[in-house]
Amino acid sequence: MTGMQAGHEATGAATPYQVDVIGFDATERDMLSVLFARTSGQATAFVPFDPDSMGEPDLYLVDAADASAYGEYRLLCRREDKPAVLVDGSLGHAGEVLERPLQGERLLAALERTLGEPREPAAVAAPEATVLVVDDNAGVRAFMQARLAACGIDAHFAESGEQAIAMAGAQDYLCVFLDVMLPGIDGFQVCRAIKSRRAAQRTAVVMLTARSSPMDRLRGSLAGCDAYLTKPLDEGRFADVVERYAGRPRCHAGRAAAAPSAAGRRRAVARASVS
Repeated sequence: MTGMQAGHEATGAATPYQVDVIGFDATERDMLSVLFARTSGQATAFVPFDPDSMGEPDLYLVDAADASAYGEYRLLCRREDKPAVLVDGSLGHAGEVLERPLQGERLLAALERTLGEPREPAAVAAPEATVLVVDDNAGVRAFMQARLAACGIDAHFAESGEQAIAMAGAQDYLCVFLDVMLPGIDGFQVCRAIKSRRAAQRTAVVMLTARSSPMDRLRGSLAGCDAYLTKPLDEGRFADVVERYAGRPRCHAGRAAAAPSAAGRRRAVARASVS
């Protein structure tokens, strides 16, 4: 057992390992932050290393395709050699090497192998969300949460395209309900980014928007979306999409205890229809 492993074991299994992330663009760093947050409370947890802290990282995660990032890593290694996972380039590295696109489960497994700790599932794990809803309108998110809960579907939520790409990179979803008009990059760009990942090729993307012109539908199709829903939602069409892409049989909000009141549904639909 290494001194690093013993130190973490002495302070409790949930003590996170500090990962010094060197290089990577903003989108990939957001994805890594989401991914590390998911490990909280697990037997082997990770957090990004804070260079302003007084401590030392436990291991490195290096963008080896970035010459400056790799150079920084080599300088750090001269001071103190630590385990490392390299992405896109071995450069004589004898340890773990991954290729892009970054895939959450493969990355976590590589980090754990680097530490000499085989990955074990957490004893009690929170249920995995099956769908991701991306919309900057709080009313739409609340409506979708209630509507999906009525179908027995757990969901995660993102408020921007950048956040959605990060979350989709950290976890695989059965389906992504995606608004077109978002702050920052738009839904068409998000759809293309999600569909470009090999690990997400089976993820369905459903455009959920008030924009229903033929040109908008064509743009959605060219971006790779699987279905196009317009606001306000048609209940029959929505049920068909949920059954096909989210793995749930047709359901009706009124039959579930989690469904909002009739007045609440009317308010939520009204808010959604003007988004």
